[in-house]
Amino acid sequence: MHANPSRSFPVAYPKARDQNIVLVNLILRFYKVSLLSLCIKISAKMPKPKVNWWLWTKAIVAGLGVAVGGPMLVWKVTPTEEEMFQRFSPELQKKSLEGRYDKQKQFDDYVEKLKEYSKSDKNIWIVMAEEDKREKKEKRRQARLTREAKEKMRQEIRREAGVSLES
Repeated sequence: MHANPSRSFPVAYPKARDQNIVLVNLILRFYKVSLLSLCIKISAKMPKPKVNWWLWTKAIVAGLGVAVGGPMLVWKVTPTEEEMFQRFSPELQKKSLEGRYDKQKQFDDYVEKLKEYSKSDKNIWIVMAEEDKREKKEKRRQARLTREAKEKMRQEIRREAGVSLES
């Protein structure tokens, strides 16, 4: 069924829930009371509930236990670097100690490059890409110069040996 435009509420609804809403609206209009004023009157008559202090205490203690105890447990269970190093086999310990200086140097170089890149006004990733392009170009130039030097040396040796230069 359709709503009648002359009335402020629909005539019929297909669902029981909607019919209950219509009935509540009819009752409220009959008594000339708004739903808000009815709720205010009902809440004014109800006593204020007491605070459940025991519930709040348990909730706060549980929250502190999770917030403080969780990270503390992880810190306690996680082994230190020395403990982990001692678990390695002697061969791995030796290999790790041999490569430690090189790894530290590579890391320090990387950090220095990052500091240098961050001084630019551009985004770090853009500056890194430009630097990579420059390095590749420089490597290609060095490889070309090395090839030319080898070829020159080869021609010189052949000239001294008297071998033909055509091959």
